[in-house]
Amino acid sequence: MLRVSVLIPAYNHARFLPDAIECLLKQTRRPDEIVVVDDGSTDDTAAVLDHYADQIIAVRQENRGASAARNTAYKCSTGDLIAFLDGDDTLEPTSIEKRAACLENNPALDFVYTGAYMTDLQGQPLQWFRRPPLPSGNVFAHVICRHLFPIHAVMFRRSIVQRDDLFDARYRSAEDLELWSYLLAERVVTAINEPLAYYRSHPDMMTKRMDIVGASLVSVQEQIMRMPAFAKLIPVQKAEFYTWHATYHLYARHRKQSFQYVLRSLRLAPTVRRAYLMLLMSILGTQGFENAQRVYRRASQLRQSTGHKP
Repeated sequence: MLRVSVLIPAYNHARFLPDAIECLLKQTRRPDEIVVVDDGSTDDTAAVLDHYADQIIAVRQENRGASAARNTAYKCSTGDLIAFLDGDDTLEPTSIEKRAACLENNPALDFVYTGAYMTDLQGQPLQWFRRPPLPSGNVFAHVICRHLFPIHAVMFRRSIVQRDDLFDARYRSAEDLELWSYLLAERVVTAINEPLAYYRSHPDMMTKRMDIVGASLVSVQEQIMRMPAFAKLIPVQKAEFYTWHATYHLYARHRKQSFQYVLRSLRLAPTVRRAYLMLLMSILGTQGFENAQRVYRRASQLRQSTGHKP
C-alpha cells in the first residue's frame, strides 16, 4: 500500500477545522499523514491544532495565502500519494480509500478525481459541483477552461511533480487551474462518479472581488496558451477555451479584450453555442454582465432555499 498525505491550509477556519480533521480521522482508510499549515490565523485555529497535536503535523507561518500554505504542507509531507482538504470542507468516509485504491490498482494511472457536492454552512448537500458523468481520459481541454473538480476531490502520485513548489504562489486565485494544467497536459485521468467530497458554500463566496479573481484567471490562461499541449488542441476545443477566456476578461472589466476573444472563438468554430452568449455579454459590457451574474446568483439562492437536493 502506498502512503497517503493530506495537505490542509487553514486560515481563520477554527469554526470548521475540527470537522475537516475529524472527517479524515474517521476515514475507512486513514491518511498516513495529515499536514495542517496555519497560515497566520487570528482566530482559535492554533487551539484546534493543539487539540489534535498527536494525530497531525501542524505548522504555523505568517499569512501568505493558500498557495504558499499548501506548498509548505507539501514540503513537510512524505506520502507517495497527495490529496488536499481545505479547512472548511469535508470528505465522504470512503473518499481516501477509493481514490488510493484506484491508483494502487492501476500503476499506469497517476491522477484520479471524484464527484463533489456543494453544501450549506451546516454541511447539508445543495447541488452537484459538476453533475456526472464526469470526463475521464485526457481532460486537459476541460480543466483549462473552468473548475472541473474542487481541489479536495483529487489524488495524484507525488512522482509526477517535477518542480520545487507545488503551486505557483504568485496567484492567490486560480492557483489550482495552473496546477491542473501543469499536471494534466499529457496525462490521462480516471473519474469516480460518486460524491466523495463536500465543498462548503459560504454566503460571501459570490461577493469576492471578481475583478481580482478575473485578472488571476486571465493571467493563468495566458500562460496556458503558451503551452505545447494547448497548440495540439483541435479548433473546437480552442474555441471553447476562448469563450471562457472572454468570460474572465469580463470579470476583470476588460470589455474590449473579451469581445476580441469571442470573435476569435467564432472564427475557429462557429458551432460553439457559448460563444454567442458571450458575444451578447461582451456587447452589453461589464455592467450588463454583472447584472446577469446577479440574476444568476439570485436564481441559485432561490433554488437552494426551496430545498433542492442533488
